Amino acid sequence: MNQALTTQDRSLAALPAVDLREPASLLLLPTWLAEQVKWVSDLGAGRTTIDPVTRTITGRVATIPASMMPTGPQRRAIMQRIEDLHAATRPGPLPKTLVYLGHLVDEHRSAQAGSDTVAVKIEAYEDAVGDLPAWAIREAIRRWRRGECSADSRDLDFAPKPARLRRMVQSIAATATGQAMRLQRVLDAEPEEPLTEAQMEANAVRMAAVLAELREPGAKETAAGTDAGVRAAAQRDLASLEAKAKAAASEEVS
Repeated sequence: MNQALTTQDRSLAALPAVDLREPASLLLLPTWLAEQVKWVSDLGAGRTTIDPVTRTITGRVATIPASMMPTGPQRRAIMQRIEDLHAATRPGPLPKTLVYLGHLVDEHRSAQAGSDTVAVKIEAYEDAVGDLPAWAIREAIRRWRRGECSADSRDLDFAPKPARLRRMVQSIAATATGQAMRLQRVLDAEPEEPLTEAQMEANAVRMAAVLAELREPGAKETAAGTDAGVRAAAQRDLASLEAKAKAAASEEVS
């Protein structure tokens, strides 16, 4: 990608509004933010935090290359997007929920079903998904109609059971929750400076010692200059002297 274009793109802070009519838009990010999400450390990685008093590990802090840290305008844009994503996970609005459920029931109702039967079915669906966002309900119904939610095509001739519709809606709504968590990690991340040559050399020495131990447990290479290697060599010398002393004592007794 052209460097000038990349620099220009990273300078932009505005994010397009979330369009809940197109759930895929929840994951669409401008290049500058997509790069920040890409480079921030995963949940299990990052920088270890240590209690200054007990010196015990208390957790991990997400890190991101210092060059990728969000600017002030970018942070405000990310915060607004996180608020929008959280808002997208709220229930309802109920009128839209009832409209979508009514369409689902009406589409699969039998010719003999009366208004009371329809009302009971809508109530059952409302009990199942009434606390979930309407846009996710609409998307779950759309995917059912497209055959994207069932391994058995015969299921699609009928409306999904209320409990199954709930699982589908929850899975779709989780898209917004997951995206909000990823963006929050960008805001919480601490800058990670590139390693110096001295740090990289020290890491290489430590890695060589670890690999030596894996090849021959208890025999780290003293050439690495590690304290553990020196102690291991001393212990081997001591064991050799003790063995010689025992051998000499046995000869005298015999």
